[in-house]
Amino acid sequence: MLALCSPALAGPRGVIVPRGPNPATTSATSTHPDTPAHVAGVVAGGERASSWGRPAVWGLAALILAGLWKFGVMEKGFLPKPKAAGGTGGGGGGGQPAWAFVMGALVIYLSGVLGYALAQSLLPWPRDATVYTSQGRAWAAVGYYALGIPAGLALVTLTSGGLRKVFALKDPVVGLLVLAMVFPLVMVAGDAASTAAALIEGQRPSPVAHETLKTIVADPKDRWALVMAACAVVGAPVFEEILYRYFLQTGIALATGTPWIAILATSALFALSHRSGDQVPWHALAPLFVLSVTLGAAYAKTGRLGVVIVMHAGFNLANILVALWITGA
Repeated sequence: MLALCSPALAGPRGVIVPRGPNPATTSATSTHPDTPAHVAGVVAGGERASSWGRPAVWGLAALILAGLWKFGVMEKGFLPKPKAAGGTGGGGGGGQPAWAFVMGALVIYLSGVLGYALAQSLLPWPRDATVYTSQGRAWAAVGYYALGIPAGLALVTLTSGGLRKVFALKDPVVGLLVLAMVFPLVMVAGDAASTAAALIEGQRPSPVAHETLKTIVADPKDRWALVMAACAVVGAPVFEEILYRYFLQTGIALATGTPWIAILATSALFALSHRSGDQVPWHALAPLFVLSVTLGAAYAKTGRLGVVIVMHAGFNLANILVALWITGA
């Protein structure tokens, strides 16, 4: 699958799954931080809870869904149909067929893998041990994006007729506004999945649901941890939105003629790719999927890569900051 070897955070790649209840240790009247009231109310080390945090997030998510329904966002005709000339929304496509976009995604992915391998080959010996250190993971991430992003931007330029057609000065504002609107939906998906995991496994899952995040919060002053964080906030959003949204989603949309099929299929691949190497536990796939659906819908509607890159970057940055916050790092 695509992004199988991506070493950094993404969309998700840095999901903070809100803490759910531990059914083995909590009761309906418990006020311990492990109770459901702890979700979305975690502060400084995760040991003090807000009694209104979880209901507030769920209530806000319900209001957002009601608003989306009211304004027709979920109606069939809200998203424009894929253009016969190529692309979705206003994102152009240069008249390229569906297979050209899918092949473009494959080329970008292989470029990243090549950069990843080259970076690993430069690590000091013993290489097998170094690759699993913060230095090794950071260096591999730099290599992955150093080749993958230029390849992606070059192919976007060729297929769109110019980067100005998929980027605009207003994209950061639009991206942040859309992210603020959909973020509660991602949090609720994480909360529900975390609660299900607690019920199934009999213990509360860690609120930091990604190995890279754990490395960053373990020693946030480590220079290689800072490099990993930079790759998560800058590299991953640019690379993955080009790969998943511009190329893969567009290719599937052109092949099926239905934007929602493309969004859901791309989101499934996006979420499942994060299971490679056990980067995230299974319950973190739900918020990743929801995040990807919102990114896909935003791209299909606007046709702007800048919008979804800013959304993705903001999400990853928020996850890093929350991880540092709840662990007291």
